[in-house]
Amino acid sequence: MKATARNLLITLAMSASAAAIAAESGEKDHKEPLRTLGWVEKAYLIEPDFPLKAKLDSGAKTSSLDARVIKAFRQYGKRWVRFAVENPATGKETVLVRERERTIGIVQHEGENEVRPTVNIEICIAGMEREIEVSLVDRENFTYPLLMGRRALKHIAVIHPGETFMSDQTCASVTKDQDSSPKPSSAESPNEQTDNEQSVDDVEGTGENESSGNAEEKSDKH
Repeated sequence: MKATARNLLITLAMSASAAAIAAESGEKDHKEPLRTLGWVEKAYLIEPDFPLKAKLDSGAKTSSLDARVIKAFRQYGKRWVRFAVENPATGKETVLVRERERTIGIVQHEGENEVRPTVNIEICIAGMEREIEVSLVDRENFTYPLLMGRRALKHIAVIHPGETFMSDQTCASVTKDQDSSPKPSSAESPNEQTDNEQSVDDVEGTGENESSGNAEEKSDKH
């Protein structure tokens, strides 16, 4: 009787182990394979609906987006950021509001260190729609308005350091589903509370030194 019970337990354990391995294998099989992309690619900002060029930089942990008039505030019991993004083709600015994810300290290669808020934005790159976290900063002095770091790239692509614009996948205009929860207006309102809190959740390096590569970047005719 004891031998029978022992054999039953062994059989059950082996079955459970086999099921776990199969489930893990199935998860891996269903993962979308990483694509090889150039160190510069065309991206698409789903809201407010315009294309822009992105630099893919595995040396940076968090992505960053060119933003102007960045204002942090509190409303509806949450922390928000209002900021303007510029369409590179037309120069037109659009004001967006996103919930603040965290605040990061940026250690610069040169000059003073920075504190930046981060938000989630929806982008499309190489035909893939993704929500990524970006830090907001004025990138007027940089060549590309969007930098994509390791967190955004780890489930999307590996970088070919000698190529640009490798993807021929296009991104159609996408309408984002509207969130039913309360959200501040793109214009300031009287019941907002300015959020001056600068406590840093994490410290990172920029991972970029674009000024040294500007001559090469500007010579690229794509």
